[in-house]
Order: sequence, then structure tokens, then C-alpha cells
Amino acid sequence: MQMQFFVSLLILTFLNLVTSTPLIPDIYSRDAATVLTDLRKVHTDLDTLSQAIVAYNGGLVAALDIHRKETIVERDLEQATSDTNAAGPFTASESTMITNSLLELEPNVKLSLDTLVKKKPLADQAGISRIVRMDLQNLQTKTGILSTALQSKATEPDKRTLATKTEELDRAFASAVAAFS
Repeated sequence: MQMQFFVSLLILTFLNLVTSTPLIPDIYSRDAATVLTDLRKVHTDLDTLSQAIVAYNGGLVAALDIHRKETIVERDLEQATSDTNAAGPFTASESTMITNSLLELEPNVKLSLDTLVKKKPLADQAGISRIVRMDLQNLQTKTGILSTALQSKATEPDKRTLATKTEELDRAFASAVAAFS
């Protein structure tokens, strides 16, 4: 009986620790440098995703690997958005650096979208077109949310640049989504 009580108490304590809010406040600094680091991670993982898309020659195993890489990019976008929202307004130089870093992603995004559309017959053969469409929609949404967050912290000229480029990418995403619909 005493052992059973001890085990129950131990389990309740463990569950309480796992499900409770942390006792230590979040002291992770989120500023423009953090956002730049996040964007570098997006860039690296987007490069990996783009290379996998370009190399794709069909098959379910390779398609699932692409999906896994896409999920990593989604998480990167979410982290960059979270850190952007937690950061203060960017200085003019920070805003320019962040905008330029984001613009560097554009060629890979467009290459990936164009290549995916060209390889749609392979996706159809592998039976993954619906997953590709869902991934594209998720990336489109998360890219837009990140852009909105960045625009809220950027200087006026960079806000306009980010808004214009986001509209262009949104059209490219919409075209790719339509191809998989």
C-alpha cells in the first residue's frame, strides 16, 4: 500500500512538472541578430529542400524525404516569426540587413516552385500530389505570416520592399498550388 502511494505520488509529481509552465522565465534575447540567425537557418534548410526537389526523379521514399525537409523549413519559418514578433523595431541598418537576407531566399523559393510544377507527373505517380499541395499551402501561409511580422518591425522603405516581394511570392505559390489542385 505504501509503495503504491509512493508510485502514484511520483507519477503525479512527474506529470505536474511536464505539464506546468516553466518556473524560469524566458530570458532568451530576441532581437534583429536573432532574426538574422533564424533567416540564415531558413536559407540553409531551404537550400537543402530545393536540392532535394531538383534531384527528385520519382518514388515515394524520396517524396517523403522532401516532405520531411519541407516540414523543417516550416518550423524555421515559425521560429523566425516568433523571434520577429518578440523583437523590438529594427534600426535602419538592421532593417536593411534583414530585408536583404530575406530577398536572398527568393531565387530558391521560385526554383523550388517551378521545379515542383514541372515534376507534378512524378508526384501524381507517387500518389503525393495532395501532400505537395498541402505543403505548398502551409509554406505560403507561413511565409506570409513571417513577412507581416517583419514588416511590422522594418523601416518604411523596407516595409514596401517586403510587401511587394511577398505579393510576388504569393502569386508564385498560388500558381503552384493551382497546378496541384
